[in-house]
Amino acid sequence: MRSEKAKKRNWKKRLAITLVVLLALLGTGALLANYAYGKIIEKFEKVEYIDLSDQDLDIDPTVDAGLKDYQNILLVGVDARRGEKESNSRADAIIIISINKETGDFRLISVYRDTMLDIEETDGVHSLDKVTHSFVYGGAVNTIRALNRNMDLNIKEYVKVNWYSVADFVDSMGGLTLNIKDYEVSEINKFIGNTNKSLQGDPTKLTGPGKQVLNGVQTVTYCRIRKVGNGDYERTERMRNTIKAAFAKAKTMKIKELGVVMDKTLPEISTSIDAKSMFWMLYDATKYEMKKGTGWPYETTGATVNGIWYGPPVNLSKNVTKLHEKIFGQADYEPTERVKSISDAIILKTGVQ
Repeated sequence: MRSEKAKKRNWKKRLAITLVVLLALLGTGALLANYAYGKIIEKFEKVEYIDLSDQDLDIDPTVDAGLKDYQNILLVGVDARRGEKESNSRADAIIIISINKETGDFRLISVYRDTMLDIEETDGVHSLDKVTHSFVYGGAVNTIRALNRNMDLNIKEYVKVNWYSVADFVDSMGGLTLNIKDYEVSEINKFIGNTNKSLQGDPTKLTGPGKQVLNGVQTVTYCRIRKVGNGDYERTERMRNTIKAAFAKAKTMKIKELGVVMDKTLPEISTSIDAKSMFWMLYDATKYEMKKGTGWPYETTGATVNGIWYGPPVNLSKNVTKLHEKIFGQADYEPTERVKSISDAIILKTGVQ
């Protein structure tokens, strides 16, 4: 029989994966060795649960059949501060957690927030707009619909976080180790006070670049940097770096410490994944392995329309084909007629081929 020490290592590995999917709150993980089934369900019931079973998520049946081996989950981070109404918020972070159900591998696909896509607005009216605005017009469900419609996806579930839940998550873990670049130091120090107005945490400024432990407020400020480096493209990379750091840290923590993180963080998020479904997802989480993530669209540019800057794909059809070939292994993928039509409309509006 395995030793008690070996068993605990295995439990820690499972729970570590859980907490990673929860930062990003990626929403997966595993069992605590010292808790019974009922106790774990009780923990996950602290999450705000939203039932999407009766919602039309704009999934093309052919697309759904082609992606039957993949579970795609939306992780959406909104820019609401503590005490603000999220209904008026934009989708500040849009990450697709794509799980290969056959292998257990998963990837993070960051969708650039300024990407011009077909967005459903008030009363069912559609327009070509920044995907970040999809949340304002209908919350996480509307963002799911936009991604399914424009990217030929089968997203049926989501996990929603805000910046103060991320800050609390990082602080409850004792900070995250991140490698900070020279030009990121000045940006973090410049905006950390503003970030902390609603977070009310520790706004200590950084003393220099390099690998170091960041607290919750510092980490959130790091994730929000947009004006230096490669703009929003590098910003999404910072978010993925943060998730990787959380994964690494969780694997080193004791079981009781991880339990504290869950108790602190779970009540601050919402999801369409019910407690029992999460439990069974988490039970199999030891087979999950994080593969290299990516930003999307792969090819994009800037275009100003009526005085407003957008990031249209170059072009949508080509980017959707590349996504399905690279991530889902669908050779010579042919986008749906719906995607082709949206792609043509974006070209017509922006002049970008």
